[in-house]
Amino acid sequence: MQRTPTILPLALGLIVLTTSSSARAADLVMLGGTEEGRKDTIAPWGFAQLLMESTPWSRPVTGLQAPPLKPFEGQHLAAEIEGPFDLSVRRARLGVRGSVPGTGQRLVFNAAVEAGENGLTRERGLVLVDATATWSVVPGLRLRVGQFKTPTADEALENNPVSSSFTRFSPYVAALLIDQDVEDGAITGPALAFRDVGLQVFDALPILEAAGGRFELTYAAVASLGRPAHAFDTATWVNDLTAQLAHVASAGPDVTGRVQLSWIFDETTRLRADRDEASLWLWQQRGQRTVISADDVTLAARVRQGLGAQLRFGGIKVRGEAAFADGVVLAQGAFVGQPAQVLRDGVAWGGSLDVQVARIGAFDLDPFAVDVSYDILVRNPDDSAASRTLHGLTVGTQVKLGKNFRLLVNGELRRQDVGEKAPPDAAVIAAGLSPLLSAQLNLVF
Repeated sequence: MQRTPTILPLALGLIVLTTSSSARAADLVMLGGTEEGRKDTIAPWGFAQLLMESTPWSRPVTGLQAPPLKPFEGQHLAAEIEGPFDLSVRRARLGVRGSVPGTGQRLVFNAAVEAGENGLTRERGLVLVDATATWSVVPGLRLRVGQFKTPTADEALENNPVSSSFTRFSPYVAALLIDQDVEDGAITGPALAFRDVGLQVFDALPILEAAGGRFELTYAAVASLGRPAHAFDTATWVNDLTAQLAHVASAGPDVTGRVQLSWIFDETTRLRADRDEASLWLWQQRGQRTVISADDVTLAARVRQGLGAQLRFGGIKVRGEAAFADGVVLAQGAFVGQPAQVLRDGVAWGGSLDVQVARIGAFDLDPFAVDVSYDILVRNPDDSAASRTLHGLTVGTQVKLGKNFRLLVNGELRRQDVGEKAPPDAAVIAAGLSPLLSAQLNLVF
């Protein structure tokens, strides 16, 4: 198995160089489940996302030659939308968050359930998304226990209905960071949605005051079970949790670490997700997964790691991220009904570059913003027969429709390249990928 570079030791080295006297930051690690800066002791929250998607230039795939692919002759790819358009309630989430009275916001909680048409709710309907308790032990150390997002890529951590500029996750984030169970070639159960059950220590450490702003270092370290327990009914939840505890007893826990260095240009905005800043981050996640094949059931090492940077200033945001996967890589079928498989020794990488413009000089585009994104996903880069490279270029706009509504409109050009020694059917399938149009209305309260 090809090993990807180890970046976490460099990240942890930055922590050793810092000290802390207080802890107040607004990066994505800190925003997820802390109540700093909020006035309400207990507050309900939630959101709903109504999604419309269309691939008006889609066409059936013809010319397939391999016998296993013949049954799919004349079908559209699974990534295409059949019919004029597809309309769905992508997510509907309801939660409650707050702090325990009398603790001065040192002991806080967050819990949420979700319904909708997405991988998380597959086969379950209503699912438990988050359930956490967070204790600010001493300045520089917070302790979180429960089910939460593990500290990986920024795109995975951001509050999607509020912060995301696009209607879909980047393909590399969806393919490399969201686990899926596969049995007998079929994806079973819910997607794991960047979350896990475990214990996290984290905080933000101010390290230098500079020209009205400040430099901060945020760290997070997690030990977790390797999969969340999404079931909403108690019996299934207990069964899921019991099975994963048994897995950890034999394979050990997942271990995740992330470190982020931020220069916050205006200290008064440090508790805002859209603060003006320059940031760099590194993360790594290691664990083992059970891989089920036709021949046997084995444990396989799973490593994910990545890095990123963001600059937000003067109404313009630029963010670039990359992630690397080593082991346990999901390969979904190109057509609905085509078997999926988990590649025990699979290798893949991907990344994205996003640009958002909300102001041009003195001219504020509010309530509009313009977004452009390029993303890439490369599977099996060292195998000229199995190599596949997916490119995407998305152009979109978003409109704030009052305090609680936001409309996203996206157009995405998609292209797939195949390896030099790929079979002829691979090129035929790749040619069936067409542009995707989408619009999503977000309601947040």
